[in-house]
Amino acid sequence: MELQPVGGTGLRATLTATPMAWGTRLAWSCRYDGPSGTPPPDAGYGPDGGPAAPEPVTYELVLVDQAGTRVVTATWTTAGGEVTGLGASSAVPLASVDRIEIAVAGRPEPLASATL
Repeated sequence: MELQPVGGTGLRATLTATPMAWGTRLAWSCRYDGPSGTPPPDAGYGPDGGPAAPEPVTYELVLVDQAGTRVVTATWTTAGGEVTGLGASSAVPLASVDRIEIAVAGRPEPLASATL
């Protein structure tokens, strides 16, 4: 499935959710294309005198069940670009999942989302 950007963010993700007897297996990749999906650049300067590299940001993959309960299933850190080969497992059965979201860690508003 494709997780679509929410509210003008530039984060897109492709995700595979596989139902298992014990819960759900998840595999995904992300691309950070826009101003809100890409971590803001540091206002400082790098060692070569040019702009400093963006600071890494921690993201969360969140499963939201039909009752609205949010379960953080995975976290990862990146400074933008593309990330592939991400994977996680959850005890939450896929049949109970209403939507899947990606957010900045600790923030409730999603950057990208897909409804099942």
